[in-house]
Amino acid sequence: MIAALLLAGCGGGKPAPRVQAAPPLPAGSTVLLVRGPADGLLVALACWDAKAEQLWTGDGCLLRMPLGAAVAVLGSGGTAASATAERTPLTVCQSDGTQNVNALRASGVVDRGDVAVWPAAAAVARRAPVDPEWETSEAEDSALVDAVAAADATVAGEMVIQQAFRVDLDGDRQPDKLYVVAVDDDTAAIPRRFSGLLVAWGAGKPRVLAAHGGTPGLEHRISALSDLDGDGKRELVIDERWNDGYDLALWRVTPARALERVSGFGCDR
Repeated sequence: MIAALLLAGCGGGKPAPRVQAAPPLPAGSTVLLVRGPADGLLVALACWDAKAEQLWTGDGCLLRMPLGAAVAVLGSGGTAASATAERTPLTVCQSDGTQNVNALRASGVVDRGDVAVWPAAAAVARRAPVDPEWETSEAEDSALVDAVAAADATVAGEMVIQQAFRVDLDGDRQPDKLYVVAVDDDTAAIPRRFSGLLVAWGAGKPRVLAAHGGTPGLEHRISALSDLDGDGKRELVIDERWNDGYDLALWRVTPARALERVSGFGCDR
């Protein structure tokens, strides 16, 4: 609950509503923010309440940050920014209408998809590499093609590996391989694109973790990885875009090794 209305007696008249501010986050808490559709504005995706040992989402995270808090922006260019005391209403589009959220205005250059953390020194998130960290082998490429074909036999075209990196996703202390791939099918009557996330758990073969097909211009991009609650399982900030919209959201890996959407915003026109 972000705020509560407290009623107080007032000289025989009707009680006057009085707003109680959201309690500040206790020491040891962290907030994960992302730059939304407006330049210079950061939107909170989730926060970890160290006292309640609870992961929260939504505007409550932003409203519980101290005014003028310094944040660290994990930009692709290593940029830095600081938050100001100004909280700005921001309207974003959703497939079922508009969504109004509070945003934090930041100084410095903040690019689309950049992720920020509070406190600035909190080591709870890192920027995902933009390009593959290593050159895949023919056997690795073949395994990726087979995994996509098993998930969607209609996919045709040349596969491009847009991102590939090693990270312990499920908290078992074994490095997993995470891939973002895309396949353009220009032979279809209406050109389409398959885009998806694949993971090879430990030494296993890759399999599709999340994917969509048939949408023109579709593209996934992992902006950052985080571990807000310190349980060893990673959350992923995924920027998904297509010709007529986008979805910018925080996803977490479940015990069943699946992806679950935690929070986010987007637009589908």
